[in-house]
Amino acid sequence: MQRKEQIEELLENIQAFKRKIFFGIDCNKKNGHITASQWLVLRHLCKGEGSTLKEVALALSITSSAATQLVDALVQKGYIIRKIGADDKRELKLMLSNKTKRRIKELRKNRIQKMGHIFDALNDREFKLYCSLCNKIAESLTAKQK
Repeated sequence: MQRKEQIEELLENIQAFKRKIFFGIDCNKKNGHITASQWLVLRHLCKGEGSTLKEVALALSITSSAATQLVDALVQKGYIIRKIGADDKRELKLMLSNKTKRRIKELRKNRIQKMGHIFDALNDREFKLYCSLCNKIAESLTAKQK
């Protein structure tokens, strides 16, 4: 199989894998479903609370207006709180609510369990190699963006 065909097959597999990863991510039925994109915002804020809307947009490689829509929905559901910046009163910092911090621990546990089933197809050596290759590609993408 030529590299071009392998890339096409890989892209199809990535899409199928992506659907499996994000299928069923759900934060709280009473407050509404969390979409895959909203989950990425929450995950970003877990890594660096106090991010601005621009930082979220940059981290997710989306427009500021798309980031605003995602954040607005999460604020409305009570997952994110907007706070005025201490240094610059015009700047809004995005923070996770306390209920979200507690809930994310539970969500992570569930996601790891679900992902464990997906990766059961690989033995320990194959899984380690897969992780190493994914990290290498991610580092390459990050280096090219700078």
